[in-house]
Amino acid sequence: MTKPRVRKFGTYAAKFAIILFGIFPTVLKAAETPSVSLLALSKAEQTLSIIDPTTLTVLARVPAGPDPHEVIASDDGKFAYISNYGGGAYNTITVVDLMAQKTLPVIDLGALRGPHGLAYAGGKLWFTAEAAKAIGSYDPTTKKIDWILGTGQDRTHMIYVFPGLNPIVTSNVNSATITIIEKSNGPTGPAGAPPRPGPRTNWTETVIPVGKGSEGFDVSTETKEIWVANAQDGTISVIDLAAQKVVQTLDANVRGANRVKFTPDGKLAFVSSLGGPDLVIFNVPTRKETKRVPIGHGAAGILMQPDGQRAYVSCTPDDYIGVIDLKSLTITGKINAGKQPDGLGRSQITPIVCSLKPLNLRRSLRQRHRIRPKARRRMHQFHNVAYRHHKFIQLRSRSHQRRRYLQHHEVIPANLRQNIFIAKHSHHHNLSKHRRMNLHEHFKRRLQHQL
Repeated sequence: MTKPRVRKFGTYAAKFAIILFGIFPTVLKAAETPSVSLLALSKAEQTLSIIDPTTLTVLARVPAGPDPHEVIASDDGKFAYISNYGGGAYNTITVVDLMAQKTLPVIDLGALRGPHGLAYAGGKLWFTAEAAKAIGSYDPTTKKIDWILGTGQDRTHMIYVFPGLNPIVTSNVNSATITIIEKSNGPTGPAGAPPRPGPRTNWTETVIPVGKGSEGFDVSTETKEIWVANAQDGTISVIDLAAQKVVQTLDANVRGANRVKFTPDGKLAFVSSLGGPDLVIFNVPTRKETKRVPIGHGAAGILMQPDGQRAYVSCTPDDYIGVIDLKSLTITGKINAGKQPDGLGRSQITPIVCSLKPLNLRRSLRQRHRIRPKARRRMHQFHNVAYRHHKFIQLRSRSHQRRRYLQHHEVIPANLRQNIFIAKHSHHHNLSKHRRMNLHEHFKRRLQHQL
């Protein structure tokens, strides 16, 4: 006699573990995009990293197209737009669905080659085109480029669009200038010409000379100033926005400076340089250097957290993103988002708010109490009313009163007495609700027919 085969629990546990570890890497390949996320580009790997700013972990990586340089998110935080620069070799902007974490069809700019600087304002994407010496806007709704304006400057690199889409500021690297573009109403037409439907929009460009290699700049809404980092001169030009001229040039000693960013409170300015080991911090009111933070062999993109707690700096030569605490002005963490990180962005998904008309509960209750008695009388009219002189009169529900009424009121036709008697007993507890309702409807039709 052979022994019965007994399987040990360990065998099943081992098989379950193999299946478990085989399944979970596929399931956890990419986490959900949080409501607020940090976006970082890797030029060497040509990817966009979606990062959780709370845990500083990379949640997903998406193809970003050839030579990605700058990234910007839409107002609702659902889409990211990436400029494919290539020094003028490319003419596309890559679109990424941040919720689905996948790349969408690219935006073909046609003859506008060398897109670099990006901004998102007024529901549209604004971009520079270095090779075309122009700027333009793209409407995501119609999926068309709806506006182009030439700058006439060499290497129009970065762009800033004010709220209200007026004015627009661009930096022009090889021309060593800053262009302020303002909207105005042009002439309606020559005398004797047929009238136009409205005033013609005219754009006025003011070109302001600054230092050599003017690439990165930022606008201070607190002081109404524009600070420009001049990479070749190692200086910072301070422009008065109202006067539209340079009011001071800071000898910052920042060779290779390519980005300037103000803190959310407007008190400090961060200057990054690809040619130096430090991140230089300036005091904006005094225009004096405050501190130099060692970061390695250079840095590029800078992003400020809106709550004023952190700043993120792309340390391109060292392949990491530095996290800087804005209170202590020290590096508190590092993020690995691929080799040669450059452009940084931030997306915040706008929650959907439903505007519903408030429910008038008082009115609803009144309607309910007004309707329900009618329905109740209709359902039970055959066991609480009787017919006398072609009218309905209400009786009490006690059976002896019903019997007394049937005995002393001979005006009820004899052929209806049995119907009323049956209807009176149709509410007995042995009958179901559905059966009682059917009986009531049956007697109602018979009474209406006989009357």
